[in-house]
Amino acid sequence: MYNKRIAFLMSYQHLIPHGGIGQFALSFVRLMKENNVKVDIVTDKFDKPTEFTKTLINEGARFIYTDNPLPYTKHQGIFMYGDSYCIKDSTGLSSGFATNSGRIAGKNALIFLGK
Repeated sequence: MYNKRIAFLMSYQHLIPHGGIGQFALSFVRLMKENNVKVDIVTDKFDKPTEFTKTLINEGARFIYTDNPLPYTKHQGIFMYGDSYCIKDSTGLSSGFATNSGRIAGKNALIFLGK
């Protein structure tokens, strides 16, 4: 059992093993595991398990994703003029926020851990 739970919000397209956001996510999951914190990776879709997503799951992460994913072609229109996304119609994001009561990973993660 874990002491705390935190959501890590990221796009599925970044769940790749070589560098960048995917490697940061894996490092973050491992750090949280050492501190007895459960990480829910809230993502925009989940096509199929890959070796990398299996590694994240084996390290203790759980994936939360929408039942009705938005194609990336429509993402471009959403993010073209700003960095916002309507979560009203996204069951994955809504579920992630509900499960984590608004605790989202970010720059204050160590404060969240009490470090």
